Amino acid sequence: MESPVRAGTIWTGADDGVVSVTRDGGKNWANVTPPKEIMPEWIQINSLDASPFDAGTAYVAATMYKHDDYKPYLYKTERLWQKLEEDHERDSRRRLYPGDSRRSEQARLALCRN
Repeated sequence: MESPVRAGTIWTGADDGVVSVTRDGGKNWANVTPPKEIMPEWIQINSLDASPFDAGTAYVAATMYKHDDYKPYLYKTERLWQKLEEDHERDSRRRLYPGDSRRSEQARLALCRN
């Protein structure tokens, strides 16, 4: 997803858990995957959203459902990754609302029940 704040800043997330960013329109890419201490290896990046307020901020929703782990995994980076929210019901899933300058950063996370 390209940053709505800075053209050429593009964030990507993959089904093998890798998060990457380019700040020059794709000429050079950096692996900015959250550290193993806060994000399991081989997690599947479900959605990724670039902040409409800051080009260096992104949100990631990930899942481990293929490993029978149905907890939501939510992360935010501004320079360092942090895990958002710790305790959830086993069957709940989280999604990110697309970037929208009218929404507060907290309102971007939505609980979707199965």
